[in-house]
Amino acid sequence: MLAGFGATALFTGVLGWYAVMTMERLNHGERTMYVDVFGGTHLLGRYIDDSWQVRSDVLDMLISDDPFEREALRAGIATTDPKLVELTRQMGQADTDREDVNTLADIDTSWRAYTQWRDQALASLAAGDRAGALASYRTDGLRLARITDAAIDAFMRKKQVVGVRIAGTAEATYEETRRMAIVLSIAAAGFGLLIGFFLSRSIARTARQVAAAAKGLAAGDLDQRIDVRSGDETGQMADAFREMIAYQQEMARVAAQAAPRRGPRGCTSTCPGRGPGPDVLDRRRNGARTTEVSRSAEVAPIAAAGKRTARAGPESHHVVSSEHTGCDWKSYGPR
Repeated sequence: MLAGFGATALFTGVLGWYAVMTMERLNHGERTMYVDVFGGTHLLGRYIDDSWQVRSDVLDMLISDDPFEREALRAGIATTDPKLVELTRQMGQADTDREDVNTLADIDTSWRAYTQWRDQALASLAAGDRAGALASYRTDGLRLARITDAAIDAFMRKKQVVGVRIAGTAEATYEETRRMAIVLSIAAAGFGLLIGFFLSRSIARTARQVAAAAKGLAAGDLDQRIDVRSGDETGQMADAFREMIAYQQEMARVAAQAAPRRGPRGCTSTCPGRGPGPDVLDRRRNGARTTEVSRSAEVAPIAAAGKRTARAGPESHHVVSSEHTGCDWKSYGPR
């Protein structure tokens, strides 16, 4: 019984363990989705806004004739550059699955190349070579900007692929967990029913045999058998009942050996060497009460026979007629 309950508990434990592991996988996927995909995309959006602002400020500086405006734009660019560096670092931290290492490195490399060209172009502008700075913008500036945009697009596509994969994995994990839970639940229920069936059958069989043996013993039939053999509590009960039957059978055997032999029917007194007669034993066994009159009626023929024997002489004293005594053996008087 304990083994059956242990097996059922094992099924339940396996189901619980699988559920915990599945929830852990789902939690990891959701954490990747929210921190990596959504968080990284949000940081990328801020990076795009700031980088576009810097590129716009560079173009405004190249075409502006107002020195104060150019100084204000330069100060804005100097303030935005550290922000872009910090956003790049934060996007690297948000990449929990490390799927965006290469694309993020491409963004950082392309932007460094753009800022290197930008600083050279602004230095030419500050030296008074606006035409050379504008020509460099049309050739190198736009090309490097397109490379940066391509790196940003690749980063976004990678995030999309990761998000779709995580969503598909979560859906597949849900379906797998659902099927596994149904299978294990059905198996656990079936196994529990099977164990219950065999246990109830064993207990009922033992109870039937013990009840039949008890009824037989109550009716005086000591020839009872219990065939149940098991190591559980029902087997212990059957063993105890078998010991009780064996004890009663032994007691009955001892009582039968100790019981006195029955004399001839009709013997009402104690005969020498034979013990009480059967009529006396019958009266003792059945508890029948005899009156003084019946006892006198039994004793009177014996007394009369004794008187006749005395008158007849010693020679005839050795025989007591069974007509008076009811015993068919010789008396113990002298011959």
